[in-house]
Amino acid sequence: MRDFYDVFLIILGISLSVAASVQMFDFVNFAIVSATMVTNFINVSVVSVISVISQINIHILSVIKIPIDDGGWFYHYQTFFAALIALAGALVTGLIMKSNHDDLIERQRRAAKAHMHDAASELCSYCQECLKYLMLDRGNILPDKPIDDIKVFKDNIAFLDNVSSKAIVKLVEEYQVHNSNLEEYEHVSVEHSKYKDQILRLITLHAYVLRVFGYARDKELEINSSKPEEDEMHSTLKQLVGINEYFNNITKYQHIDNIIEEKFRNSP
Repeated sequence: MRDFYDVFLIILGISLSVAASVQMFDFVNFAIVSATMVTNFINVSVVSVISVISQINIHILSVIKIPIDDGGWFYHYQTFFAALIALAGALVTGLIMKSNHDDLIERQRRAAKAHMHDAASELCSYCQECLKYLMLDRGNILPDKPIDDIKVFKDNIAFLDNVSSKAIVKLVEEYQVHNSNLEEYEHVSVEHSKYKDQILRLITLHAYVLRVFGYARDKELEINSSKPEEDEMHSTLKQLVGINEYFNNITKYQHIDNIIEEKFRNSP
C-alpha cells in the first residue's frame, strides 16, 4: 500500500511539473513577443526560475528519496510538497501572464482610440465632400477615398471590446457599400430613388463615424452598434453640412430632412 502511495505521489508530481512547464513556456513565448518594459522581463525571469527549480526538485525527489527519521512523514510526503511548489509556480506564472496581457491589451486599446479619432476626423471630411458631390456643389469630381483612414479602423478592430468592434465592422461595411455605389452613381433628380438611397446611406455612414468620437475621447465605454434612429439621422445631417450652414440655408437641405422622414415613415 505504501509503495502504491509513493507511485501516486510521483505521478502527481510529474503531472504538475508538466503543467508548470507548459505555463512557463506560454509565458516566456508571450513575453518574447510583447515584453516592451523592463518589469515584464523581470517577471519572466523570476517565474522561470521558480518553475525550473520546482521541476528539478520534483524529478530529484521523485527518484532519490531523502530518508528522515528512518522513514518519517517527510520521507513519504516530500514528492507531494515538491508538487505543491510546482503548482504554486504555475499559478504565479498564470497570474503574472494575465496581468501583463491585460496591460498590453489596454495599451493597445488606448493607441487604437488615438488613431481612430484622427481617422474619424478625416472620414467626416470625406462624407462632407460626398454630400457636395451628390448635391452638385463640387461638379462631377469624385472625392478622394480615405483608404489609409479606413485601414486604421480595420487594423484596430482586434483591440476593441465586442460591442465596439461590431460597430466598427458596420462602419467599414457601410463605407464599402457607399463607396461602391458612389462610383457608379449618375446625377439624377432629388426625387429619384437612387439619389435618396445614396443620401440615406451617406448620412448613416456619417452617423457611425460620429459615434467613434465619444469612445475615442473616453466619454463612452463602447461604440453604439445599432442602426441610427430618425432623430440621430436629422442631427447627423446638421453636423454633416455644419450647424451654421444648415440654418442659414435651411431650404437647401429641407428635401434631405424630408427623405429621412419618408424613410422612417415607411419603415415597418
